[in-house]
Amino acid sequence: MTNLSLREKHKSRVGPVDYKRNYRAKRDGDRATWLIFISMLVSVVFMIS
Repeated sequence: MTNLSLREKHKSRVGPVDYKRNYRAKRDGDRATWLIFISMLVSVVFMIS
């Protein structure tokens, strides 16, 4: 009996190709969210100064 991580269990349930695509989309979405957050923060700092 192997001890699978949650990521491995999800990968086996969804399928490796779909899992890879979903993982990339989530990573890109997180990157876009951080980019928006940082740009808003920079604009607020610019307006204050």
